[in-house]
Amino acid sequence: MATTSARTGEIRVLSAAAMREIVVELGEKYAPTGIKLVPEFTRSPLVRDRIGDREPFDIAVTTQARIGELAKANKVIAETVIALARSHIGVAVKSGQPKPDIGSVAAFKRALQTARSIACADPAFGTASGLYLADLFARLGLAAELKSENASRWRRRRRGSCRVRSCRQRRSRTWPATDCRDCRRARGRSRWPTAF
Repeated sequence: MATTSARTGEIRVLSAAAMREIVVELGEKYAPTGIKLVPEFTRSPLVRDRIGDREPFDIAVTTQARIGELAKANKVIAETVIALARSHIGVAVKSGQPKPDIGSVAAFKRALQTARSIACADPAFGTASGLYLADLFARLGLAAELKSENASRWRRRRRGSCRVRSCRQRRSRTWPATDCRDCRRARGRSRWPTAF
């Protein structure tokens, strides 16, 4: 929804942090036209919350689910909603470890159950991958096992980016595929079974 900034040569973008590189690059391309993008980045659920609190913005960039919530609340114009990107989730293991078999749902579940440790984004922070994984683990019947306080092999990360310490300590990780790709200590990357 337009604000006064759009009429003064500036476009205020309130965006999920996962889209930072794309939004910044778009801003650089628009600069020669005299249009200045003024982006601000935060977690996906906070984009929704801040817009719900009537914070001024011109463009919102966040997950499809959050945009849908905003559209239902008449906080964004439903007819202007478009899909900009699709995020994949992959699995990577520490260098030197054997590549896990995740070619089927059963194999994927078995890989999780036998892994010495697992790292993924914490759904409590509202990240798209974390929320997806929480739902997936529940559908696989693994939620109680992986959330158990006694399951020391289960570790959650607060942030969506790969950290060297995480890869040193974890034997298996479930992460956005782009972060797995960029992690130098990860190997054996694979996509989810097609059944998912």
